[in-house]
Amino acid sequence: MNRKITLFFALSMVMVNAFAQISFDIKNESTWSSAEEFDYNLTSHLTNSAVDEADTMFEWTLTELEMHDSWDVTVCSGLLCIPNPQSSYDFNLGIGEEEVFKLGFSFFDAIGNGTALVVARSKMDNSILDSFRLSIRAGSPVPVEKIANKQVFKAYPNPVKDKITVSFASGGTQQVMIYDILGSLKKSELIASGSTINVSDLAQGVYIMKIEGNNTYSKMIQKQ
Repeated sequence: MNRKITLFFALSMVMVNAFAQISFDIKNESTWSSAEEFDYNLTSHLTNSAVDEADTMFEWTLTELEMHDSWDVTVCSGLLCIPNPQSSYDFNLGIGEEEVFKLGFSFFDAIGNGTALVVARSKMDNSILDSFRLSIRAGSPVPVEKIANKQVFKAYPNPVKDKITVSFASGGTQQVMIYDILGSLKKSELIASGSTINVSDLAQGVYIMKIEGNNTYSKMIQKQ
């Protein structure tokens, strides 16, 4: 089953206005990924080429979304990352500067399709806007029975405030890494199955926990 959200805007020919006062360098990507992968992200750079030097305040909105019920979608602008955004978010972009945007889906091993569209627009002139879209199919490259038997780990509670417990299906001791949504390593600890990791020093937001060995497994965790 899919979730589908569509916000209707007056998106007409201004979407590709001749002045291109703001513009994403990558406007559309259609791709395939294995559902065994934790997520897939599209990176696009938004450049402000406005002619009015005062036109530096913008907002972005997730205007269209269709995805599997088990998936999450995350939009990042600069260092701000919002999982499953529900409203518009402001950002400042000077003339001639660019902002790095990331749009991605987290699959949680669920096979399905996803499409998301992000629109950025000027707060001074709503006709100045541009968008970028990600469409993806998350499938299975191996038989379902093999996926069911793969090595997994659990991390709980999730969301977490202070300490998160990590248990491995095979027991033993493994190296656990925690990355922020931009891929920066925040923690790396060698722990035994059933041990806890203190995450109280992490800022609120979404993080990716990984176990790396012969194979790599990932889970998204949310720090409250």
